[in-house]
This record gives sequence, structure tokens and C-alpha cells, in this order.
Amino acid sequence: EHAAAYDAQDAQVQKRQAYTSAIDIRVAKQLQDLAGHGQQVERVMHLACGTGRRAESIRMMAGLSYQMFGVDLCEDMAEQAQTRGVEVQVASLTDPFDAAWNGTFDALTILYAYGHIPSESDRLHLLRSAFEWLRPGGVLCLDVFSLLDPQEWGPKAAHHFEAQRLGPQGYERGDVFYRRNAGEELAFLHYCTKEGILNLVERAGFDVLDFASIAYAEEGDVQRSEDGKFFLTLQRPF
Repeated sequence: EHAAAYDAQDAQVQKRQAYTSAIDIRVAKQLQDLAGHGQQVERVMHLACGTGRRAESIRMMAGLSYQMFGVDLCEDMAEQAQTRGVEVQVASLTDPFDAAWNGTFDALTILYAYGHIPSESDRLHLLRSAFEWLRPGGVLCLDVFSLLDPQEWGPKAAHHFEAQRLGPQGYERGDVFYRRNAGEELAFLHYCTKEGILNLVERAGFDVLDFASIAYAEEGDVQRSEDGKFFLTLQRPF
């Protein structure tokens, strides 16, 4: 039921559908570019893969025949992803990563998930683990919620962080707690600054191939904008 609701939200909310589709197209193009430049694209890992719907769509748009792998915390979603051909490990992204997979993936994705990691140290751990799982020359594609995005809670979160002096209370600038599923569950989301995310990816060892800010348009389309969500393409150096 939870997995079905997850996919239904993407399908029913026009802005979210337009945004996730635009990101998936970007990821598929990056995989095509890798293959077009003579690099192997045989194993792709989707961290927080959900039901595998986006992983399957990305591979179809890329027109490639690589193996799909995933990690997700929800067993229900993992089961659905398995039916779509994704080999899934049920685990949290804050858990230690299996070192046996170090250097074995040509590409990784972290889509609509990075902001749910609860602390800067955990987010850095995730990026460093992704770095280790990639082969030299492999790429990581991820999207990040921006603190400046007027379509999101980021600007209000920044205001309350300063006004209520939340730093000494253990919060990070950009932290938001909210209720979902008709108020039955408390959820967490972190909004990032451009400087903050670039600092973390540099500390993790990545080179930045592309950094884009993408926002919703009024009619639900997406476009480049200085105050939209961030989309990054990162590479483990050769």
C-alpha cells in the first residue's frame, strides 16, 4: 500500500511528475554520454530506489541494457523493485556500505532522497560511500532541495532557524520536520545551500561535471532557475 501511494503521488501531482521526469531524462542522457565516450555502463546502482519505477524508466530512456541495483529501507518497495528487474538490498542509507561492492558500479543515483538524510555527518558518509562504490571515472547523479527555493519550505526554515536560535539546540540550518500520510507520520527534510552541498561533494572526493538549478514553472513544466532545486552530476576521478 505504501509503495502504491508513493508511485501514485508522482503520477497525480503535476509539478512533481514534471520535475521527476525531467530529472530522469537528465540521468538517462548522462548514461548515454558515458557510453558514447567509450566508458562501460554495465552496472548502475539506485540508492533509495523505491519501487524501481524510476530506475526502469531511466534505463528505457537511455536505451542501454545494464544491470540495475538498488538500496531501499522499505521491504514493500524493494519487493516491487525486484519485479522490475532491480536487485535490491533492504538497508538504510545511513548504514555502513558493503565494502565488497567498492569500485564495482559505473553509475549511481540518489534521487528525491538526499534531503531525508538526518545530519551533515550522515550526508557526508553517504557521499563518501557512493564514491567508494563507483569505479574510477564513474558518475553519481543526485538532486538536492535548495534552501532558497520559493516553491519549497527552505526560505521559511532558514528564517525560523535564525529567529528561534535553533543552532544551539542541535538543529542544522535547513532542517524541517513535517507530517505526512494525513498527519500520522513525522518526517524529516533538509534544505541545502549551493556552497554547502559543493563543500560536501568536494570533501567526499568528487569532481563536479555539472551543477544545475531547476525550478517548477507555473504550468508544471521545469526550467533552469537560480532559486530552484539543485541537480548535480559528479565523477570519481580516474
